[in-house]
Amino acid sequence: AAEQQPFVEEAPAEEAYYAPPSPVAPPVAARPVPARPVAAPVKAPPVKAPPVQAPPVQPVEEVPQTAEEVAAAHEAEVVAEADAVAHVIEDDDTLNLPAPPPESLIHRPAPPRAPRKLISRTSGFKQTMIPPMLVLGLLLPGIGAWILSLGEESPIADAAWISYCLIGLGVVMLAFGAFTMLQVKAQLNQGKAEQG
Repeated sequence: AAEQQPFVEEAPAEEAYYAPPSPVAPPVAARPVPARPVAAPVKAPPVKAPPVQAPPVQPVEEVPQTAEEVAAAHEAEVVAEADAVAHVIEDDDTLNLPAPPPESLIHRPAPPRAPRKLISRTSGFKQTMIPPMLVLGLLLPGIGAWILSLGEESPIADAAWISYCLIGLGVVMLAFGAFTMLQVKAQLNQGKAEQG
């Protein structure tokens, strides 16, 4: 028995362009047709494309290059890159503005500076130095006197000149502290007289 294929109506050429052909039932006959056993339609297996196999890759043997060949290859790369960018013209980075007026280019001398006083001559600096001078004026003679009072037990008993130097420096510091206090007092009185 021949296998019966399902009936497929072919669409005209114009419709085939816009829509794929669709399966249609067979036309109904006017007279009755005796029933025949209908075999189930056989579906054709989908066609599988054979797998594409890449050609086997053969390992490439690297040929050792000498230093001269490496340098020549590098030089060729540098020349190729330079040739590739040789035609590029960079735009000028200046702005398209009108020229400045000549008055703006004239050199103006800097305004004269007010005369600066040395910081060591200001009353604030001197007021800052008075407490350290007075402290050293008291501590140095005290240390020198303490060393002399230890006598033979002092680690520097053989060098008595050290304790005398400490006492002398202490007296000088007390004198500088007192002199600086008098200077600050005079500066402050002078400032008050100028203001009043």
